[in-house]
Amino acid sequence: MIVITIVLVIMVLAALWASLTTLLLRATIALALTSAMLAVVMYSLGATLAAVLELSVCAGLISVVFVSVISLTQRKHSRTTSRAA
Repeated sequence: MIVITIVLVIMVLAALWASLTTLLLRATIALALTSAMLAVVMYSLGATLAAVLELSVCAGLISVVFVSVISLTQRKHSRTTSRAA
């Protein structure tokens, strides 16, 4: 029982971190951690198939897609003109 409580606290903290951070990569990592902790809770409650699907699809596949999309997007940089002396 104490293990489930610790995992739930970690899951809530990761979800808060995902919603409060301004950096997309950190939010993706926090969402993957939240999904992994949810899979641990499902496994400990006896839903092994749901836990495996949650871990492989949500924590694995969706996180890889998010990181790929983040790496493909470009930041807009302000143009600075440099004068040659």
